[in-house]
Amino acid sequence: MSSNGKTIVGGATDGSVWIFSNQGKDDETPIRGHIEEVYSVAVVDEKTILSSSADGTIRLWDISTSDNSPIAVLRGHSGAVNFVSVSPDRKIIVSGGRDGTIRFWNRYGVLNIRGSSSNEKKLISLACERLKAHPAILNAASELEKSAKGICSKS
Repeated sequence: MSSNGKTIVGGATDGSVWIFSNQGKDDETPIRGHIEEVYSVAVVDEKTILSSSADGTIRLWDISTSDNSPIAVLRGHSGAVNFVSVSPDRKIIVSGGRDGTIRFWNRYGVLNIRGSSSNEKKLISLACERLKAHPAILNAASELEKSAKGICSKS
């Protein structure tokens, strides 16, 4: 849901994304682009939404136009992308994949979070807060998942 409560988005098992307004469905035609089930959606701003899918992609959509092509297709997880969210300042996209990784993105690709340690800590804290219910964190089995769980328990 958008911060102003006017836009609600939802994903479907057929790979489509639906947009609703607080007064009912805005459009009878869904946005199509994913080739597998949409697991997570997020509103970036009044014009932009995100979706993540079992197809391993995150798609950024401009919903202010009638062109249903994604602005960007972000790839980096090796498998389904279970969760996508956006930071409060709307500049950082955070995703969690079935591959057990948490990734940071901007609108064009993977963010390099190296730099100031305070910035890195803020990003890790944001990711851990947004992904605390992710199966890779809750049911850590692999060494990578256990490491991620350990990082999140300290942040």
